[in-house]
This record gives sequence, C-alpha cells and structure tokens, in this order.
Amino acid sequence: MKKRELTIPTILGILFSVVGMGAGVWFLREPIRSAVFASPEETPTQVRVANTTDSSFVVSWLTDRAATGFIQYGQSSNPDLVISDDRDQERGTVDNYFTHFVTLRGLKPSTAYNFRIGSPKKL
Repeated sequence: MKKRELTIPTILGILFSVVGMGAGVWFLREPIRSAVFASPEETPTQVRVANTTDSSFVVSWLTDRAATGFIQYGQSSNPDLVISDDRDQERGTVDNYFTHFVTLRGLKPSTAYNFRIGSPKKL
C-alpha cells in the first residue's frame, strides 16, 4: 500500500479552509441587522400604515436626509423577514430617498404581524 504524503498545496488548502471558517464565525457572531443603526437625520417620522388588505399592507415614512429604507417583519416579537423600498425592488438597485414606501405582501389573513423600520448608513 502506498503511503500518502501531505504536499504544500494540500496543507495550504486545509489551512485556508480552517482560517475561512474561523473568519466566517467571527464576522457572523451577531446578526448583521442588529449592527445597523439610523442617525438622527435618518430617524423615521410620519409613519403611516395604509392600503390594508387581508394579505398585504403598505408602510410609508419620511426621513430628514435621503437614506435607504427597509422593513423587518414577522409574526414573532423579533421580526426576521426583510423587505426593501418598493422602488428598490422595481429597479433592482438600492437608492436613497426622503419618502419611503414598503409593501408587505403574501401575509396570512387574521394574523398579527410585528414590523420595524430600518435604515442603514447612507450609501
């Protein structure tokens, strides 16, 4: 039986994998969404819920500075689903706005949902 030898490429591959996993665990030790905080100029004002149906509703709000916006929503007290501004979804790119509109669709009828307005740092 032939004895297998560890070569330099094999050792480097193993080392790269271990370092990559360690870096991934370190960077993701807390959810990214909890590291996003809005500045005072990006704090939502005039929040409105409109166009309510049995499976959707629209949330709109204003910010003093143009910023990106999104909604975290879900049935639990700690919402885990995220949806971005309607215009960002249409264009396929994220942009900054003073007026924000997010439509939540595909909701279950007669079900309570919690949501949070989010605004990461200005792009």
